Amino acid sequence: MERVKNEAKSGIVDDEEDTYFIKAFIQEMEQQKHTPKLMRKKNIANLRGLCEDLFVGGMDTTSNTMNFLILYMVVFPEVQAKMQEELDQVMGDNEDGKKLICLADKAKLPYTNAVINESQRLVNLGPIILIHRTTKDVVIGGYAVKKGARIVPQVSSVLYDEKIFPKAT
Repeated sequence: MERVKNEAKSGIVDDEEDTYFIKAFIQEMEQQKHTPKLMRKKNIANLRGLCEDLFVGGMDTTSNTMNFLILYMVVFPEVQAKMQEELDQVMGDNEDGKKLICLADKAKLPYTNAVINESQRLVNLGPIILIHRTTKDVVIGGYAVKKGARIVPQVSSVLYDEKIFPKAT
């Protein structure tokens, strides 16, 4: 992290993708260095905490999501075939094997994105998400909740709601 911090301060940019988030965060910190310390939103302690959250939170959920996606492809071969067709169209003639799907291709893959999103919705690996705070007085489920109250949203109550997702299960 110190190497990336020094690079960000010096303006030297190493194009290693695995540090983009860290570099962007540190560059934002540099822009805030003249802001009074108590008002700064970006600091090294926050960065370390965010990196830990991303690392820990992303490991199991990512691999488990991929496992369920593969399972769904086995159970629904027609979905797999349609997804493969879309991927092949974006890949084009790739006999040399050099073309790879990248983030820039995402907009060209609506069906693939829909399949991934739907599998994430169905598997619901995180039914309860992190604690949030209300930004104003609100009514949730008929209950008055004051501004600043801590709430723990239960995502599954939305993911399987027939009003939001018809034929949700």
